[in-house]
Amino acid sequence: MAATITDIANALDISPSTVSRALKNPKLISIKTRDLVLKKAQELGYISKLRQSAFASENTKIIGIIVADISNAFNNKLVKSLMDVFSANDYSVILGTSYEDPLIENKILRQWLDFGLCGLVVMPTEKFIHSYSQTNLNIPVIQIDRCFDTENLDSVTEDNVYGASLAVEYLLSLNHKRIAFISGDNSVFTFSQRCKGALQSGKDNVEIISLTSKAYEDLYIGAFEKTNFLMMRDRARRPTAIIGANNAITSGIVYALNLKGIKIPDEVSVISYGDSRWCRFFNPPITAVVQPVEQIGTIAANNLIKRITLEDSKVEQICLQSMLLTRASTSAI
Repeated sequence: MAATITDIANALDISPSTVSRALKNPKLISIKTRDLVLKKAQELGYISKLRQSAFASENTKIIGIIVADISNAFNNKLVKSLMDVFSANDYSVILGTSYEDPLIENKILRQWLDFGLCGLVVMPTEKFIHSYSQTNLNIPVIQIDRCFDTENLDSVTEDNVYGASLAVEYLLSLNHKRIAFISGDNSVFTFSQRCKGALQSGKDNVEIISLTSKAYEDLYIGAFEKTNFLMMRDRARRPTAIIGANNAITSGIVYALNLKGIKIPDEVSVISYGDSRWCRFFNPPITAVVQPVEQIGTIAANNLIKRITLEDSKVEQICLQSMLLTRASTSAI
């Protein structure tokens, strides 16, 4: 049972009227008494009760969005496409970043309990389902970019296996036999799926190089170091093509190649999984797996609004396909 004004008064040995004034008209009492009342109200859960009551009475239209890393260009585009739809439908948004850490994700969910959310868009970690069930948020949820609950929660994702296969198959068609696929931490759903796709298509021609990193800057530095080591090999073992599993990794790859004076694509072809704006203006422009990022955000936002307003009970799992955009960074052997 939630605390009452009387409970706070009894705990502080003051009158309920004093507690009421401290909460509703603090100018009528001393600063010391007000601070004591607010602290005790917080301890007993009364402040949380007031917030929940206020949000409920206002029938709020607040949607939470949790992404992995806001510094990533893919996530920037995704959040913008989500917010465009929500704003057009008169919803407000709060944004959280998990950094692929289940503990941070869990903390965000618990902190948002008092915000009266009417829906949640989440780029989930592998522990999201457990954290969500613990918080008892009891609101419509849609997963984006990756999906860990295929039975109970809606999702809009990209076929990462297919996207990686496109890149590898294209390089094989150009007669590349030694392809390096530099990926992030395999515990991240998207990286593991892209590695799977690369191996399925490449068989004996693809070497998977997995970093232990998850954060954007760490992926960039890790890819830079791995590329340096790869290009130190003798020519018979050196890769003739390198694929970066996301835009941060690709930027580390091309930086290392440039510093070594290795010409793209004359000496090594490069493909980026993810078409960052810089890929188009780099010299030479980078061949890229173009992800359906705007479509993911738009579909996810519209489907969540339908779930909120229509209470549609049918769980919908949508998986979109990417495309390969060839540019001057790849050429035949």
